[in-house]
Amino acid sequence: MTRALRTLLIDNYDSYTFNIYQLLATVNQVPPTVVKNDVWSWSHLQNEILSRKYDNIVISPGPGTPECSKDIGICKQLLASQLAIPVLGVCMGCQALGLAHGATVSRAEPVHGKVSAVEHNSHPLFQGIASGAEFEVVRYHSLQVDEASLPACLQPLAWTTGSHHALQATCGVQGQTSNSQADIGRIAAERPVLMALAHRALPRYGVQFHPESIGTPLGFQLLENFASLTRSQLSCYDGSTPLPGSSSQQDAHDTFWLDSASRDRGRFSYMGGRGGPLWRRFTYRLPPLPHPPATGHTSTAAPGPGTLEEVDSSGAATHHTTHFLTWLDRLLHTWHARVPGPPVTSSSGQSGEDGHQQVYPLPFDFWGGLVGYLGYELKAECGGRQAHASPTPDAMLFLADRLISIDHHTDDIYILAMVDDSLPVSCQLAQTWLDETRASILQLQHAAAQTQEAATAAAAEVAALHCQALQRDAWAASVSAPEAALYESASDSMQRASSSSTLSHASSADVPALRQPHQESTTSMRTYCSQMSDDSMAWGGPHDMETGSAASDIGSGGDRSRAAAMEPFRLRRPREQYMRDVAACLEALAAGESYEVCLTTALVRRQAPNPKLLYPILRALNPAPYAAWLSFSPHGPQICCSSPERFLKAGQDGWLEARPIKGTAKRQPDDPEADQAAAQALAASEKDRAENLMIVDLMRNDLGRVCQVGSVHVPGLMEVESYATVHQLVSTVRGLRRPDASIADCLRATFPGGSMTGAPKIRTMEIIDRLEGCARGVYSGSVGFIGFNNAFDLNIVIRTAVCHEGEVSIGAGGAIVVQSGVEEEYTEMRLKARALLAAIGSCDSHSQANTAQAGPAAVDENDAYCPSEAKRAAV
Repeated sequence: MTRALRTLLIDNYDSYTFNIYQLLATVNQVPPTVVKNDVWSWSHLQNEILSRKYDNIVISPGPGTPECSKDIGICKQLLASQLAIPVLGVCMGCQALGLAHGATVSRAEPVHGKVSAVEHNSHPLFQGIASGAEFEVVRYHSLQVDEASLPACLQPLAWTTGSHHALQATCGVQGQTSNSQADIGRIAAERPVLMALAHRALPRYGVQFHPESIGTPLGFQLLENFASLTRSQLSCYDGSTPLPGSSSQQDAHDTFWLDSASRDRGRFSYMGGRGGPLWRRFTYRLPPLPHPPATGHTSTAAPGPGTLEEVDSSGAATHHTTHFLTWLDRLLHTWHARVPGPPVTSSSGQSGEDGHQQVYPLPFDFWGGLVGYLGYELKAECGGRQAHASPTPDAMLFLADRLISIDHHTDDIYILAMVDDSLPVSCQLAQTWLDETRASILQLQHAAAQTQEAATAAAAEVAALHCQALQRDAWAASVSAPEAALYESASDSMQRASSSSTLSHASSADVPALRQPHQESTTSMRTYCSQMSDDSMAWGGPHDMETGSAASDIGSGGDRSRAAAMEPFRLRRPREQYMRDVAACLEALAAGESYEVCLTTALVRRQAPNPKLLYPILRALNPAPYAAWLSFSPHGPQICCSSPERFLKAGQDGWLEARPIKGTAKRQPDDPEADQAAAQALAASEKDRAENLMIVDLMRNDLGRVCQVGSVHVPGLMEVESYATVHQLVSTVRGLRRPDASIADCLRATFPGGSMTGAPKIRTMEIIDRLEGCARGVYSGSVGFIGFNNAFDLNIVIRTAVCHEGEVSIGAGGAIVVQSGVEEEYTEMRLKARALLAAIGSCDSHSQANTAQAGPAAVDENDAYCPSEAKRAAV
């Protein structure tokens, strides 16, 4: 027996509300809670929703217009929010849904107490309801949502067909009416009027007609369908897992999404959260700075050991004194995954660069391991000085033992779980998690399979579901991995879902498990993987996630009321100081101190946006192949990254690849000819080509430290790549890693990425330390994964917002070369922050349920940012 649903019915002071109440009480098996639209505050309603007191919400009809706050009350804020609770709006509630996301509500022919036939597109809201003449509804409205004004996030579902007419009252069973002879009073056919709509990513639905009317015989069925949609969503979550899209901050802690948001340049995305007993969170801080800090050009001695905090899946914390790269090297040498057997011929016939035709058990490199960021100040362990203390930890990493991988080329989904083979219960629980997660995804696909548009909504649900902490597993307290078995990976079996969504087992082969090479007694480990595909659906995975009206709301102008309510961003070094620093860089170049200085600053605001709302807006506005979402614990940073730049990748075949970016030009999206001219000018720019060449030579040098002689080469030199807001000049540098070079050796030789320092690297970093005067933190570092199968992939942290301790910061800068102009470099720095400021401006607007077009967040370029006294003391 299905459990009763708890509905909150918001009454807009309408005379038909309790007709809806009666129907809901029957459908839900329990009466709904009724509240007037002005009794609760918005914050109170949010708390009621986040505390899971209600399963869904129905908004009643009402007099007036949704444009009037007094008429619509808290309903408009609810509909504009990102809260994922299902909501059904009736009549004015439907109009409010459209208005909340940017549609226009206009006057229409008044139709009061008339009947119309309705045709629909078979959306699940109309499951089991005929379309056309057999589906007649009662209408009471003189306003309507203008279908032509619908933003991309809203989907039309149903329309009137034919004419409207008076209800023909014929006696039926239990007093019901029939409209089968209702041609009396019929008027000439009207143009189709929008009768229903839905949000593509959130469970928001609206009907313009009145399902509760006695003249809408199938209204009961529609409310049953709404209940079914609610139950379908609830079935994906247990009682402890928050609904996706919740505005609660706690439910997003300890989650990651390595997001190839740009499908044309990235193939695999990975996402996950707190998983099984192998999960860990590592936080590293360099040792405190000496007082006073060391000075001098040649002070490159490595700092003393720092502090590493390790938090396990139970929440227990231990602390270690160590150097970060020493710890990483020991970890990865102790535990590693082996590719089973020699390379075999690929069915595609494609060959690796070493001439072998190879396939591996999984088509991607991350089988489990470390996910997180390395901060710029780790340069102190890579030949640079420890000059400044970062307000954020110098590195934070998850040991990810459960994750989902999405293949954007084949639209397959892989579900992975690492287990301890020495504990049978660990394997059983992991398999249970695989089965439950796969079932959840299939349910979401099935619920959305009615239309191609609904498939996009399912993708959004999957993305939101697995960006939350994956904590459905009830791990027994007695089950704990031994200390020697914390780190593992390998491949086991694949279970494939065919295009008909019927699960069948593919062939499986046992894969040699992890082992400790220097211990006689080893612990067998493996990664279980379940693969799913569905070629019959327009399934795009999270890269197709709709983000509401965010993208369409972003513009260069529009309403600035929200921006006015927020304090502006301030530069760490205001405009005049930044330009003086550019001049100082030019002087250093003239004096022979450097060839190229990558000067940066940060734009900081004390009022951070909601990061969970910001990230989907950012990825819609500025999709990038090396984008990422990271959220660490209640006190760690939350990172919204849209980086187009790969720092360094190591494949299992031994090849290293860097893709440095140097050279940027603003795009002209409204003028294709001008846009093409900007790209051509960038490709021909002497300054930008000089910037790029110097970093290419620097990366060739750095890779040469760890690569086989003669293997370092440049397969792509100064190629123009176009992104949403800018053109970039990109090069590719590759080399074959020496067998004796560890991952820690690779990082020690190359970090930070040369595109964020300049050359010569060590001396130039000292110039940067002196001019910038503070730590860069997460910015200019790297985000990505370091796998337990000798593979890693790390980006350069640019085009990124870091939210931490109530503040948000955006790093931006540019390379200073002898051809640089002071004003031009300041302008380029501001250009690189443009996408982030636009996304935050839109996020600010959405957070306030402001549906007017949002402009970018404001910047005061002449007033320097000053950290609070408490923050200065902490640093």
